[in-house]
Amino acid sequence: AYPHNSTRQKRRQAIAQALATEITVVPPSRLTSLLGQALKWQQSQGLLPPDAAAFDLFRGVARVAKVEDDAPPTTMYQSIKVLRGKGTWV
Repeated sequence: AYPHNSTRQKRRQAIAQALATEITVVPPSRLTSLLGQALKWQQSQGLLPPDAAAFDLFRGVARVAKVEDDAPPTTMYQSIKVLRGKGTWV
């Protein structure tokens, strides 16, 4: 399976050395900055809404604000006892 006088480990080392010259390392923040630049360009071209903060990058659509009604509670979940004054519980 391997060329004359070669082992699996030697073959892997040879491949790793060949690839090492082809691969470059970039800082981890590079992807984030490229995504930010892409969003700015798309916004300047009119492909995104003016408020880019409302754009969901992973879904590819603008976020929709959910409207929730702030109703008062109707049922009691649990009661809390509070220590008042000179050690009496309420």
